[in-house]
Amino acid sequence: MNLLPLHCQQKCALLGEYQIPLPTLNDPIDHVVLGIRPEDIIIEAGNDAYTVEGKVYLEEGLGKEKLISVTVKGSQYTIRALVSAEEDWEGKTVKLRLPSQQIHWFSWNGNPEHPLNQRERLN
Repeated sequence: MNLLPLHCQQKCALLGEYQIPLPTLNDPIDHVVLGIRPEDIIIEAGNDAYTVEGKVYLEEGLGKEKLISVTVKGSQYTIRALVSAEEDWEGKTVKLRLPSQQIHWFSWNGNPEHPLNQRERLN
């Protein structure tokens, strides 16, 4: 599972150069953890609020699939995605679609020492 602790601004989570829309919440929040499974991420050329771009710096062969590690443009965050093993991915720039229905949002107080098991699911 990709777990990304992010700052929030104007009902969006900030991921590098990208603003990912938050689910509808009763109260504004300053920090959140975005969770998404590698198998739920889609490689595509789309340009919507749930698409980010980055460079593949590592690919791991898993038989019929590969697990790629992508540094998100404008950040130090890594997102891992499951992709076809038929293509060479290392060094490529890719667009990753994070389907909104597959994103898991968790509360976070902004402290990196705050353990995951004490975070509350927001959606």
